[in-house]
Amino acid sequence: NQNWLDHRLEFKIKSYENKIKNYLSKINNYKKKINKIYTSIIPNKMQLDSSYNNWRFNIRVKNTKKVLEEIFKNNLFASRHYYPANLLFNNQKLTNANKSYNEVLNLFNDFRFNEQQAFKISEIVKNS
Repeated sequence: NQNWLDHRLEFKIKSYENKIKNYLSKINNYKKKINKIYTSIIPNKMQLDSSYNNWRFNIRVKNTKKVLEEIFKNNLFASRHYYPANLLFNNQKLTNANKSYNEVLNLFNDFRFNEQQAFKISEIVKNS
């Protein structure tokens, strides 16, 4: 007789796993919707390959400082790409890392960024 085992924990784990799967589906669908706005407005030459656009939507611009200033001026937000770690430790210039930092901007595509904001930021980027 195994009545002494508490099987509720197993049920709770399965329930929790299902909640995560459902939430991930919502997240992915939302990201697709926001990314679709970005891809429809921002010129292709500015977009990084779509395989890079899950965490954030990545674009390449020549004037990141100016574009970010315009974005923030319009009460929107975006972020620069990772700061090159080599500059923190030995100041060695690594061309690709520095180029990525200087040219890549990350546009948000999560629940903190709505469709209206995505349209607005896309126009700012397009016109930069």
